[in-house]
Amino acid sequence: GRPHSEIAKILTELGLIYKEHGETDKAVEHLESSLTMTQQFHSDRAHLETARALNQLGLVYRELGEFGRAIECHQSSIAMAKQIHGDQPH
Repeated sequence: GRPHSEIAKILTELGLIYKEHGETDKAVEHLESSLTMTQQFHSDRAHLETARALNQLGLVYRELGEFGRAIECHQSSIAMAKQIHGDQPH
């Protein structure tokens, strides 16, 4: 189906629940699906929902010991947040 912002948010919530319960593979699966859907929904434009999804995915990758992927996700999240907000402190 078509990507939808609410579905992406629910996928993120499911991913976080799986993370909390130690089911990191399922967490990654749901968070990656959420990220893909969010990127499609926002036509790959910088958007806060996408930055948040990247951040959450980075946290799970860190927990899995996949530090390179974690850093990549967090750096992308920071770059996107700066695109949205500039360098102003919030």
